[in-house]
Amino acid sequence: MKLSLRWIFDHLKADWKKYNIDHLVEQFNATTAEIEGFEKTELNLDAFALGKVIDFSDSGVTVECKEWKKNIELSFRTDVKKGLYYLIKKDGTWASMLDVCGDKEGLLPAFYCEEKESAGEWKKSIEKEDYILEVDNKSVTNRPDLWGHRGFAREFSAMLGVELLPESEFLASFSFEKVNQKFIATKDQPFSIINSAPKICKRFSALYVSDVEQRDSMLWMAIRLLRVDTRPIDFLVDATNYAMFDTGQPIHAFDADFITSKTIEPRCAKKGEKLILLDGVKLELTEKDLVITDGDRPLALAGIKGGLDSGVTPKTTSLLIESANFDATAIRLSAARNKTRTEASSRFEKTLDPNQNVKGIQCFIKLLKNAGLKCEHAPKIISVGAETQSLILKVEHGFIAKRLGVELKKEFIIKALTSLGMDVTESEGIYSVSVPTFRSTKDITLQEDIVEEVARLYGYKNIPLHLPKFSSSAILQPHVALHFLIKNFLAFDGGMQEVENYAVADNEFLKKINWKIKNGLHLANPLSEQREIMVDSLIPHLLSNVADSMANYDELRFFESGSVWSVEKSKVQEKKVIAGLFYHKKSVDFYELKTVLQRLFLALDVNVEWKKTENHPLWASRYQTANVSVNGRVIGQYGVVAKRITARLGSGDIIAFELDVDSLRYRAKEEKCYKPLSKYQATKLDISMMVPVAVTVADLSKTIAAADKRIYDVQLRDIFKKADWNDKKSVTMRFVVRDDKQTLSKDDLDGVYKLVEKEVTKQGAEIR
Repeated sequence: MKLSLRWIFDHLKADWKKYNIDHLVEQFNATTAEIEGFEKTELNLDAFALGKVIDFSDSGVTVECKEWKKNIELSFRTDVKKGLYYLIKKDGTWASMLDVCGDKEGLLPAFYCEEKESAGEWKKSIEKEDYILEVDNKSVTNRPDLWGHRGFAREFSAMLGVELLPESEFLASFSFEKVNQKFIATKDQPFSIINSAPKICKRFSALYVSDVEQRDSMLWMAIRLLRVDTRPIDFLVDATNYAMFDTGQPIHAFDADFITSKTIEPRCAKKGEKLILLDGVKLELTEKDLVITDGDRPLALAGIKGGLDSGVTPKTTSLLIESANFDATAIRLSAARNKTRTEASSRFEKTLDPNQNVKGIQCFIKLLKNAGLKCEHAPKIISVGAETQSLILKVEHGFIAKRLGVELKKEFIIKALTSLGMDVTESEGIYSVSVPTFRSTKDITLQEDIVEEVARLYGYKNIPLHLPKFSSSAILQPHVALHFLIKNFLAFDGGMQEVENYAVADNEFLKKINWKIKNGLHLANPLSEQREIMVDSLIPHLLSNVADSMANYDELRFFESGSVWSVEKSKVQEKKVIAGLFYHKKSVDFYELKTVLQRLFLALDVNVEWKKTENHPLWASRYQTANVSVNGRVIGQYGVVAKRITARLGSGDIIAFELDVDSLRYRAKEEKCYKPLSKYQATKLDISMMVPVAVTVADLSKTIAAADKRIYDVQLRDIFKKADWNDKKSVTMRFVVRDDKQTLSKDDLDGVYKLVEKEVTKQGAEIR
């Protein structure tokens, strides 16, 4: 959404030039919503003039330019009319919307100009400079009051401590006739209004304009509209758009002469009912679409766009101005269903203030009167539908202080809330806050919301940082502490995201990956046919999580902690386990997740062994799976998820693990003894080789360690495999050599290296 800074300052008793734009944006972002960026627009008016068309033919157009004191020949354009003024450039071409700081392509329409001002006086009404603010729509989704320049001005007023000009200065003065559901036509207002969809159309207001003057676009208004991405057409249409951008309330003008039935009826469309929109798009409606009708024919798709037949044209002499309040969800779904999203629908989707519907009409009439247009209208605006009452919230001073951790003065709190349009009274430390309807429809409903309003105007940066204080008598049990440590390690060190799934297996997904639960625990009263057996492993659910997310991400890292169940010898067995996986759309490094687990075991002070297994679990690849053992007891498995499973999910590779947490909890404690450091230097040697795929890193580590008693540590440095290497892989191992009785010479080290070469060669290694 785009907004004009000068337009915002129209509503403030302040000079926009006195404020630094960077500071304004920074302050607004810190207190209210996100302004994604801003752009300064500067218009060189010396490059433009107004030309009056005096003649035209298929070959070109002749305009009289009093400012430049000459007639100018321009290219032909289809919309040209004699006697009308058009903006031209010094190079003898028509001015386009892009030329006057707009973002849309195309020529500008004809402009209204009094004869005496055509020689250049018209430029005095044009804003040469402005800042256009680009606001993140998502950041104001909960603030329907910020979808107009008036709402932003209110925030700036509170933020800067400047006066907000009275709203009455921008609205025509009217009396209102309010009815609940139906208005019968009168002499002054010769249109009956029947609301046949009160749940969707909450309020509906209308004003009959019996005689209105047509006028070309006003250049000052057109430029403002262009700067917020709206195309100018003529004054009447421009004024409806301007009123919407100013107040935040969409309005629509019907050609009153077209509504021969003298009836306006909002209702749900009939299935298959047809409507041609203003842009010529033909719609076939459903019962879920809300339309404005003349009691029979649809005139407009409510809250979204008007119909072509009843739209304002250059021949229009009378208007029926409509402004309503519609259900946000109904408008959003209708716009999506009909693939027609407009500036109006984007505002109605935000749950607009029901009481502001008449303000759009008042603003429109004020614009006409300010422009000096002839405008004969009914004395009253008719409003159908109950008025919404302000929300009253009572908040204790102590509640605000406790939530903020700051003791604020009563005067500041009252002033802050009042500056935001709320009525506040205080008695014995309790504030009675009347929340205006433009904030209570979607934003402020709780005491905590009032605290937030106070906090943001006080300044979040001004609130001192303190760690929260709490006391607890609970003692963290060892098994709880173990789970807590493991989960935090995987989340922070492994960069993994914890997920929570049902403890009951999804039979449909198990069937998809061809997973069969043996000795499973069946529920006596299953949730459904697809949920009737307890999980025997956490891996299937994690694979399901990957399947749900893999279309949107190249890489995923999940883990889950929970229980698995089985039935052994007629007894139910429950086991606490933790499982996790790494997924990548292309390929994953077998050792990346293993390294995370090794660091975890080091943190837990557990010595583990990784051994190739023949009894691999259902999810694992036959040749790329290892048992994880502690003190000779298998506590889990680690390995590559079988291709037969990943192929059923989509593309990519997955490495996974599943560990028995209770086995870690009850592991045998090793007695630790101090060993003094050797006074002789250790030497690190690397050996690179091509080895058969079947030879594991563990096999190589044992072989190297056994080659010489002076080798006391062996580590994997690198491993790599190419598709065209068939059954070979490249492995680099590092082994550390030290003699506790003497310093090793070069000959000694060379001898150890040759022994290592000899031993690994027996396993099929080729030294590189």
